[in-house]
Amino acid sequence: MTAVRFDPGSGRVVASSSCDGSVIITRSYKDEHDDADSTATGPFAAMVEEAGTVLFRLKTNVWNNTLSWSPSGATLAYASHDCEMHFSDFTAEMVASKTKPVSKRVVYNGNPVLTGNFISENTYIGCGFDNVPLIFKKAADGTWSFTGSLDPGFGRAKASMINSNAFGGRTVFFDGAQLDGNTMMQPKETLH
Repeated sequence: MTAVRFDPGSGRVVASSSCDGSVIITRSYKDEHDDADSTATGPFAAMVEEAGTVLFRLKTNVWNNTLSWSPSGATLAYASHDCEMHFSDFTAEMVASKTKPVSKRVVYNGNPVLTGNFISENTYIGCGFDNVPLIFKKAADGTWSFTGSLDPGFGRAKASMINSNAFGGRTVFFDGAQLDGNTMMQPKETLH
């Protein structure tokens, strides 16, 4: 597993992401620990069945780096290692009927997001190998998009210090693979 998060409204389900391309949402309610008459909110508030049952299994088919719930617990964001963000919305009706959500996939021009959080119900900030905070926003029609970075250097490439000549043509650390002339690291000219 790469990340585990309880839903913020009730704590009655836990979402986990993993290297096998799965995001799994599992019941976590236990009579001896949880209060059935509590002030639980969100789409999972009615979950009072015992822990351990998988409610939803979402797939990206690649390594998942992280996940995060929106403040209400109505949206789950998860980042896959192929430079995509995924957003799945939940309602109490969907949860009760076990209707699997449709994942909204956002492909962005950058490197994989490794961690992130919602700063509001409709805004997610993620960061990773780009060394900058990336902004994803939900529009009024429910679509998600990558809207840019909080760092103006995101669009400017730094001069590369690692390229095919970095090791004098030797195959150091590459287990026999040769780097060609077009292979180079492209760090960004960022403030972070």
